[in-house]
Amino acid sequence: MRVVLFLISLVWQINTQNVFEKNEYPLTYLNIFHVKTNSFFAKRLILSGGSDSLNIEETKRRLRSLGIFREVKTQRRKDTVFLNLHDAFTQSLFFDYKFYDTLKNIGVGFEDDNFLGTLSKVHVYYFKKYDRDYLQGGLSIPGLPLKSTDFTASFERGENLKKDMLMLNPFITPLIKKYINALYIKEKKDEFLYQKGYIIDTNKIDFSLFSLKMGKPVKKKYTFLPYIATEYLKTRDTVFTRIGAGIYYVRLRSLKTRLMRSSLYNDYLTKGTVARFELYPLLRGVERLSLYLNLKEGMPSVYFDGSLIYSISRGSGYASLKNKIYLRLPWRFTVFGYTDFGIIHKVETVLSYENISVFSLGADNGLYAYPPHYFNGREMALIYGEIRLFGPSYKKLLGPQVALFYALGNAGEHIKYLSRSFGFSLRAEIGVLGPNAIYALNFGFKKPFESPLISFGTTLDFQ
Repeated sequence: MRVVLFLISLVWQINTQNVFEKNEYPLTYLNIFHVKTNSFFAKRLILSGGSDSLNIEETKRRLRSLGIFREVKTQRRKDTVFLNLHDAFTQSLFFDYKFYDTLKNIGVGFEDDNFLGTLSKVHVYYFKKYDRDYLQGGLSIPGLPLKSTDFTASFERGENLKKDMLMLNPFITPLIKKYINALYIKEKKDEFLYQKGYIIDTNKIDFSLFSLKMGKPVKKKYTFLPYIATEYLKTRDTVFTRIGAGIYYVRLRSLKTRLMRSSLYNDYLTKGTVARFELYPLLRGVERLSLYLNLKEGMPSVYFDGSLIYSISRGSGYASLKNKIYLRLPWRFTVFGYTDFGIIHKVETVLSYENISVFSLGADNGLYAYPPHYFNGREMALIYGEIRLFGPSYKKLLGPQVALFYALGNAGEHIKYLSRSFGFSLRAEIGVLGPNAIYALNFGFKKPFESPLISFGTTLDFQ
């Protein structure tokens, strides 16, 4: 007698859809420039290992995290799941232009966040900035070598600048089977030091960093993941070798909303908790303790995202606290608030995280009344708020926005006061360039009735 055992599991049927639909004519002609997602590559990212409902929800969150779809939907009929993927336009000849009165940044190149429909990201840019010209390129492949791990490689080359990076970056989910997080960076550059927007000196950055973290999760409806970790950091003066362990806790899900960051596409935000604790015990006098906490909570009309990074080792330390809040009001209005506080004590710890020696504030990151790098130092505080009005959109092509903003901020060796910046911003969301392509023309004032500092850029500082 022959006994046949059938393993009952979900059957996935994947349907992919090009960017523009028939009712969006004449934008449908732009579909010829976009290669529709290949269902084979989407199937590689389907997660399994838990309950059917958990597999479905985490697979959707995984695909949405790539930022290359207008919509990710599922419909279940018995043991068959119909996965519908509606592409966003991800291929473009890149042109980035920013100016801050007389200072200009220009970038040209090619980028595609869904290269040939494989879900991979490729880009090659050339930037001509007010302080440095350089070439940048990169490649990112999701689901390599594991379904929950992405491979990324990038480089930068320019005047007194050479940087190479390789990274295995995990997508944390309750369905993760193995945790691998690896990072290699080799960088050598002249980092500019500024005073009121002008270069006054250079700081030689020359280091190599290798970090590897590996672990296996405890299976639950959330992710509880203990791991071992090692870190090797070589600077011009010192070599750090650390061996330690950590604990990762993740419990996340998706929140669908509109008119918080953009008006043309549905916005899928993440809500839940991410916490990480690492301890590198005493080893050659370079012990280190680090903590990371990220809380994301909200409803379709209100959303909060806060993060804390704290790291301390012998003789050095770094702390950063960032918070975002969105409050959606009637008549297509949204209130947005952002705070950012940081402190650095020496640089050795910072190289493992932000790779900066000082904080910097100006028109390129929130204080629109001041030139870029106007405020600099190892202490930083920024309090920023704006009221956004989303205008009526034309299909998925154009979405106008207007914003009024007010900010208090400073960066220095020892902060004693906060400078003021206020004004208004005229924005346009260009849907054909992707879900996050927003152009902003900002008018920043220090005092009423004074001439503003005018800046323009193809990305928003805060979304």
